[in-house]
Formats: sequence, C-alpha cells, structure tokens
Amino acid sequence: MKLEEIERLRQFFGAYFHQDWSLDAPDADGIIDRFIADAPDRATLASLAALIDAFREGQRAEAQLERALHTELWCEFVPSAAGMRTSAWLQHVSRRLRNATA
Repeated sequence: MKLEEIERLRQFFGAYFHQDWSLDAPDADGIIDRFIADAPDRATLASLAALIDAFREGQRAEAQLERALHTELWCEFVPSAAGMRTSAWLQHVSRRLRNATA
C-alpha cells in the first residue's frame, strides 16, 4: 500500500478506534456508526471500504494482520479479544461502510 493510503486508514482506525474508543460508543459498531455520521460523502465511505479490503487482502497470517492493524494503523480495538478474527472484522467494517452508501 502507498503511504497516503496507510495515512487514510490511520485517520479512520487511529482517530475512531483510539485508546479510549469504548468511552465514545458501547461497541465497535457504534464507532463505525459515528464515522458514517461524520463522513462528508458517500465517495469517502466507498473509497475507505476499498482501502480496508486491500489492507485485509494483503499477504498476512491472521496474527500478523491483527498486529499490523495495531502497529501500522494505530487501531486500539482488538478483534480477537472480542471473539472475532481480524480478517472477518475488517470485512465487516468495509461492508458496513459500503452499505451506508446505498
């Protein structure tokens, strides 16, 4: 991924799933809903969903993907702690963003 694409992902995951994200919403879906409400337009949601899919589809094992989510994208939500696979959670996030464009 290009640096500007990583930066866009950091702007989402780092800003919305920050260290105290659970104070902003009761669960991860609530955080996604906040982002959707804050998003300036549908194109922003669709392009972010595509970037999340590209990040997820990179050649990484599941544990590496979760570690990269934290270290590269600054996301403090830990999918495995919520009983989810990281790849499945990222797919869920991108699907929610795309559904919001319909």
